[in-house]
Amino acid sequence: MAGSSVGRLVVIVCLASLLVNVMQFSRNATAAYHYEEELRVLRASLAHQKQKGAAGSGVGAGGAPGAGKCPECPPCPQSEEFLKEPPEGGDDAGDQQQQQQAGLPGPQDEIGWDLGLARVPNKTKNTVYDPRNDAALQKSPKRYARSPVPKGSWRVRVGDNKWVTMDEVAFAYDVWFEENQRFSYMSWLGVYVQQDPIDAFAIQDMLWRVKPDLVIEIGTNTGGGAVFYSSVMRAYNDKAKIVTLDVVPAPRNWNKRNAHNCPNCILGPEHAYWKDGMITYIQGRVTEQSTRDKVQKFVDEAKTVLVIEDASHRYPDTLENIEASYHWVTKGSYLLVQDTKMDRFVAGLGQKYGKYKFGPMRSVDEFIAKHGDKFVIDRRFEYLLYSQHHRGWLYRK
Repeated sequence: MAGSSVGRLVVIVCLASLLVNVMQFSRNATAAYHYEEELRVLRASLAHQKQKGAAGSGVGAGGAPGAGKCPECPPCPQSEEFLKEPPEGGDDAGDQQQQQQAGLPGPQDEIGWDLGLARVPNKTKNTVYDPRNDAALQKSPKRYARSPVPKGSWRVRVGDNKWVTMDEVAFAYDVWFEENQRFSYMSWLGVYVQQDPIDAFAIQDMLWRVKPDLVIEIGTNTGGGAVFYSSVMRAYNDKAKIVTLDVVPAPRNWNKRNAHNCPNCILGPEHAYWKDGMITYIQGRVTEQSTRDKVQKFVDEAKTVLVIEDASHRYPDTLENIEASYHWVTKGSYLLVQDTKMDRFVAGLGQKYGKYKFGPMRSVDEFIAKHGDKFVIDRRFEYLLYSQHHRGWLYRK
């Protein structure tokens, strides 16, 4: 009797082992299928690019280096060509005629979004994108309640017959980020920084590419931004300078919740990077001549100047600030207007986010309408899709 029980137990163990092996094989086969499918799509895409490039430039028949690139595949964000005569227009620019009729900046006013996602097939098993859908996001009258997200109409499958747009994903995260004041948890080298990590990554990318020897920051707050910029800049030029402006006598923590969420954080002036001479704090408004005179002394000694506006985020203030400072930006550099997202928060979610009707994005639109001969909206630093500064990266032609 005992022997038969042992026999049955052995059989059960063997069957269980066989079942586990079958399940593992099934998982491996499924993974292999998905891998092969992705590889097939990638190979097909590369073959398509090579075919187009060869047809358009005569590669292999004495064509110039780089001439064989697919015309629909502009420089990768990691290439040196990123800042060289970037292409204008792009899928997300919307229909040019609708833009002009609405009196809005058109494709000619923006460096288009034609990077990572543009290389993904327009329709795969789990994503689908129709460039025509983005045109609807550009229409008036709810200009500032629309999606500012590049390729915002791109849909992603999240379940059986359930899709969400990239705009919905990005905006949902942004609302959560703001409602829960995640910025108050952000620190850099122990300093309150109040910058979302995705934008921080893109900003360091911009600084490293442009390599300004002078950054002018309008709106110091805790001083964390200046410390962050200096940590990047000193890696390529330990003689570079940062001039940061604010209306208060010294950087301070405007948000009491910061101290609770980041109890060990310090203010910028307490950090060693602030004390070694790279950062200069000036109290005053950039719209005041006396303040501009102080800044001009630094500008006169710099070859490459980059300006970052991060002050009140209100439409009239922002417009006045960038009008007062844009002339400092050197060719090939940037005027970065931060927190353009505030227009959508106010337009879409009401005055809870500010007792004003417009924000920095309205300021950018009016500025480009007036100075479009000098600046163009560059969306390429929005390559991670989520940003609090959509359409705020202004490239100096």
